[in-house]
Amino acid sequence: MEAMRLDREGRHNEVIAHADELAAKHPEYAVVLHLASGDGSDGQASCDRAICMEEPTDPREEDVPPGSIPGEKPEDRKSYIRTELKFLLQKRVLSCRDYWCSLASEKQDSFRLVGLNSLHEHFDVFYQDDQEAAKTISDALNFVKKNKSWRFWICPYCVGKKIPDIDSLLQNMRNKHPEGGFWTKLLSVLDPKSISGTYQGDHFSDTATTCQDSQQNYVLHFKRMDDIFKYLFLRAADKIKEKPFSQIREEKCRKGIFIFEKIKLKMKNAPTNMLSSEVSEFCQSPQTGFNPNPFEISCGLYNPSG
Repeated sequence: MEAMRLDREGRHNEVIAHADELAAKHPEYAVVLHLASGDGSDGQASCDRAICMEEPTDPREEDVPPGSIPGEKPEDRKSYIRTELKFLLQKRVLSCRDYWCSLASEKQDSFRLVGLNSLHEHFDVFYQDDQEAAKTISDALNFVKKNKSWRFWICPYCVGKKIPDIDSLLQNMRNKHPEGGFWTKLLSVLDPKSISGTYQGDHFSDTATTCQDSQQNYVLHFKRMDDIFKYLFLRAADKIKEKPFSQIREEKCRKGIFIFEKIKLKMKNAPTNMLSSEVSEFCQSPQTGFNPNPFEISCGLYNPSG
């Protein structure tokens, strides 16, 4: 019996290895093999990989039986395959939700906890061709271990620098980017309360909190599973577009530079006797205000409402 089990496992692994070889050009077949063999994580990764392919081959070249994939043009057939793959992902989400609802409350509570080390391993193993998520988690863990916070601020003029608090942010701007004394002038007319009153808490997410387990490993604790299933279902249908962390940071930098340029212009044109009130009013405007929060980034890894 043991020999038969090992033989089955060996053949199973051969099938999966062959599926991975096919995935480079025909990931739709790898999807079917992975899902049929019960490898849900591999199946989802193959679905994601197939949907994101920029130049997939014409499905008609490999369809079985011939002509089973509808569409007059190659693009129509490719679109059909993408739609089918998204439908598979949605079915998987619904199956997971049904399974979740069938669990006892104690079991449900345990499923709400996700170790960040395990999450990093998942993305590292199943998404080897796209390490963006794994790198983001790794960077977040390194930062929180060093600074004891999930939140950091960015300078719009510095590339890749993470600043742990508001005072350090202003000091960095004043020392590294003097701009002819602009920062000294700006801070001299700003109401200190507008800076010191800036929220400095460590709000991670509306749907999750972070904690440490008995081994001091960081763990995500999800509050509401309904939001998560809804997010995953919409994501599978391409109704939610996720932004890479690098893009989020770049957008915040552009916004920061835009705000500062408008403040500089305001300070240059405003009469001296009106400078303080004019600039303070402008800086506190919700549309263009100078507030360190626009340069704040949370290391939160999941936020369906964001």
